[in-house]
Amino acid sequence: MTSQASPGRAFYLALFTAALLFLLPAGITGWLSWFGGLARTIVAPISQPMAKVSRWLKPTGLIASPDGIAAIEEEREQFRTLYLRESEENRRLRGLLDELRTLSVIDGTERTRQIVAPVVASGSDLSPGLMVVRAGSRLGVAVGDIAAGTGLQLIGRVVSTDALTSTVEIITEADEQILGVVMPDGTADGLPCRLQPEGDGTLRGPVEDRRVSMSDKPIEPEVGQPVRLRDPDRWPRAAQMLIIGTIERIEPAPNQPLRKIITVRPTIPDMARVQSVLLRISERGTEVPAPMGGGT
Repeated sequence: MTSQASPGRAFYLALFTAALLFLLPAGITGWLSWFGGLARTIVAPISQPMAKVSRWLKPTGLIASPDGIAAIEEEREQFRTLYLRESEENRRLRGLLDELRTLSVIDGTERTRQIVAPVVASGSDLSPGLMVVRAGSRLGVAVGDIAAGTGLQLIGRVVSTDALTSTVEIITEADEQILGVVMPDGTADGLPCRLQPEGDGTLRGPVEDRRVSMSDKPIEPEVGQPVRLRDPDRWPRAAQMLIIGTIERIEPAPNQPLRKIITVRPTIPDMARVQSVLLRISERGTEVPAPMGGGT
């Protein structure tokens, strides 16, 4: 039977040989350098490509250092910020598109154009209750056109224009009353109301209750119900049924206890700070300018 060398005996033999070679003079062991040169000749051509692959698979130097980790975290946050910013812009544009579809249904057969106009001045830059938007007569904007905001919120109407800009008067700062209608759930006609701007961002005024029959309980306004514009004599059709706001407070009328006084706050808390408005421009007949040179 052939005997097999034990692993422990082979280990001690290798250890003894290494120690012996280490203690022998260099002149005696010099012939072993030939094997080292042979190994380098075989390994050197592939050592550099293997090192590149190893660094690509595991960039230890970048990950191990705190500066490398900080750089990766900063880059990730930059991409996250860009993603969130584009997502918010897409959400705003989708909402604007939905509003345009709704407004086209409200308009019915009336020819109305909608354009988005950036706000270039408002608040302390102008007289209270005014804002300037970057859209003027060159785009067809005229006095009386309507400015709306997010959620079909009525912002105001154009009171003056020039070639490039228009001035909009905000409904919460105007001097005139606004006729509206409270829209309780399940009703088609609503409850008429007459609102006056209070100067604090709200509108306030009496609202009429209504009975289906004398035996029924009257239909009364409730906090949170929407109030829409219904003032065809003083506002164009493009503004009708846009939202004035929602009921914030209800109190009895001082001289008529059976009637109610409502306070309405727009759905946009501070309309003077909006960045853009949706101008609703009624199509009008245009005159063809005479050609240069006096022709007709």
